[in-house]
Amino acid sequence: MSEAAREALAALRVVEHALTERHPEGPRPHPLSGRPDAPAAAVFRHGDALSLISLDVRGEGPGEWSLGATAVLALAGAEIDAALEWVNERNRRLSVGKYYCAHSREAGVAAIAYDTWVQGAAFGACSGADEAGGRLATVLLAMVANVLDTGAAEAAQAAAAIGGRPPGDSEADRQALLVIALG
Repeated sequence: MSEAAREALAALRVVEHALTERHPEGPRPHPLSGRPDAPAAAVFRHGDALSLISLDVRGEGPGEWSLGATAVLALAGAEIDAALEWVNERNRRLSVGKYYCAHSREAGVAAIAYDTWVQGAAFGACSGADEAGGRLATVLLAMVANVLDTGAAEAAQAAAAIGGRPPGDSEADRQALLVIALG
């Protein structure tokens, strides 16, 4: 296993532990658990949103990876243009993270998600035991937790805006989370 993969998995476990402490009711089974090709990730439910904490390892060396957090706020919406307007309006107010609309005009269906990505090098800067590293770690964990909190706060509004529904706790909705989050 590469150094990047080891670092990424360690960061995922730290984030997963911190989110579980913050939202003890949140962890959900990974839809692909038990499969050898399953991506390393954690699934959480908070409020009416489902979130995926995932990794993207781009290289072999230290910091050559990213940790992403994606919350699905709404599924099965029939109002694609309303979904695009909803996410565009919110993205104009943001400095961290982004909303996006996954949709199919042919199928006439849309979903809304919110995500953020943190570069592995930022997590690496936290590895020192000094006070600055601890403050940076707090900021990075807050960025990830913000995705879960934003999803919970805005899922009902997003679903109503697009004529859809917040994601449920079903296996099918956890599969939809993977498809939307991982593309």
